[in-house]
Amino acid sequence: MNKLFFEALKNSTDEEYFTYFTAYLISPIITGIKPSSIISLTNSKKNMLNIWRENKIEFLNSLDLEYIILRKKEDSETVLIYNKNNLAKVLSCKKNRSLLEGHGYNNLDDIQSVLLHLKDRFKIEDCPHEIGIFLGIPLHDVKDFIDCKDKPCLLCRYWKVYSNEEYSKEIFEKYDMSKELVVNYLLQGKNLKFLYNNFAA
Repeated sequence: MNKLFFEALKNSTDEEYFTYFTAYLISPIITGIKPSSIISLTNSKKNMLNIWRENKIEFLNSLDLEYIILRKKEDSETVLIYNKNNLAKVLSCKKNRSLLEGHGYNNLDDIQSVLLHLKDRFKIEDCPHEIGIFLGIPLHDVKDFIDCKDKPCLLCRYWKVYSNEEYSKEIFEKYDMSKELVVNYLLQGKNLKFLYNNFAA
């Protein structure tokens, strides 16, 4: 993590910490190269959960992002934050749809219906494996993770890579670049919306 950004986090108020750290976590969504991310929120540090519950709409609206709570407890929430347009593109892919249909998903053109089914799946499983599709993980790695437990893992960073290692490395580099860009924008007080437009272009 950028040293200046680390210092900014250390010296921030709870509200600033929430904004900075959450933006850092979802950097690849902000830059438009990832459809969604899962974050887990508690009050164990800087009252993240309380601030999320009070400010989530304002925070996400400022980034043109949306959310669904996948699992909620009194002291924690597991949340999927997503870019609606980018997630719709992922769900429109025929091969992705085929895998999701195999896990009981219907009405794949209706994002809210799909996300509600995902939420129901989180009631059954701790973390349903098809979540990888929503997170933008390549289909071949999602399928291998589900079906080929004995297949050697070539690389493990943002996800477990089972094939096409070089392609995954390129995506990992974009994720890292996203984090650096978001950090720099935050430190300079720039509007993160412009980062999406510039990066996506």
